[in-house]
This record gives sequence, C-alpha cells and structure tokens, in this order.
Amino acid sequence: MSRGSSAPMTLPSQPIVVRLAVLSPFDRALMVRLRRASSTTRPERWAVPATDLNGDGIQQCARQLAEASVGVSPLWLTQVQTIDEHRSASHLTIAVEYVAVVAEPPPDETVKSGQRWWSIDALPTLETLPGGRRACGRGRAVTH
Repeated sequence: MSRGSSAPMTLPSQPIVVRLAVLSPFDRALMVRLRRASSTTRPERWAVPATDLNGDGIQQCARQLAEASVGVSPLWLTQVQTIDEHRSASHLTIAVEYVAVVAEPPPDETVKSGQRWWSIDALPTLETLPGGRRACGRGRAVTH
C-alpha cells in the first residue's frame, strides 16, 4: 500500500501490548511510576503500566496510558523498542515499549490505586518478563 493511501491500517494477528515507563524528576531524584504486577502468586512484584493496543494507534495508546497512570499528559513521549515475546510455541505477543516524562509527580491521591512512584535509587522487586527481562527495562525499577 502506498503512503498516500487512505485504506485503514491492518494490525498483525498477534496481540500487541504497550508498556510505558513514566519518569519524573522530584526532590533531586528520578522517579518512575510502577503498578503492582498482575501475578497473584507474587503480589510484592511491580511493573511499568501496560495495556493492550486499542484501535487509536500505538502512540495515542501510549499517551492515553500515561494520562491514565499519572493523571496528566506527558511533556515528552518516545518509543524505545519493539520486541516479540515468545511465551510459548503457540503464543507470541508484540510489546511496544515507551518512555514518558512528566514535570513532577502528581500527588498519589489523584491517580488510581495499585500504582505508585518509586525512586530509581530504591526500587522494589520487579516482575520478570519473558526472556528474563525486568519490567522496567534492562536496569532496576524505581520507587518513591
């Protein structure tokens, strides 16, 4: 299909998940927004916010995820990587990972429960993703 075509974009048949690390400077620390991991067997684990791709497009989905997570629109948002995650021979998920920056962490009372800010210097235990990756990229998670 040519670039000028107005035909709708078709998405791949594999599920697509959008993950987002929302960062914010606060009181001489770099903070990251994490959510409780969805694992019921390891409730002490944390991960970056994630959602399945909706019909609005990947960038718009990431922006909506940021707004839902912290209650404000990010000042900066960029895609950092797209990876395929083989969970089993029959299950492939495409993960599109973003980083966003907000001016300062909004008070936790204004955002939904199950999420909180963490300082990069004091991270909790992170959820392990397929391939042994951590839920906050190659580094450590962030706590507040």
